[in-house]
Amino acid sequence: MNSTIVLTYYIYVQAFQYYKVGYTAAMSWILFIIIFMIAMIQWKDQKKWQDQF
Repeated sequence: MNSTIVLTYYIYVQAFQYYKVGYTAAMSWILFIIIFMIAMIQWKDQKKWQDQF
């Protein structure tokens, strides 16, 4: 039933329908860390791409 839910929507549902504020805060921090790590990897690789051209 919920196999295709996006993580951000799952966080929203848990916070505002089930009132699991601590759980959703922890999931939000984990999502932030994942996005931050991806952004840092892309930022470092961007410098390599600029040097090639």
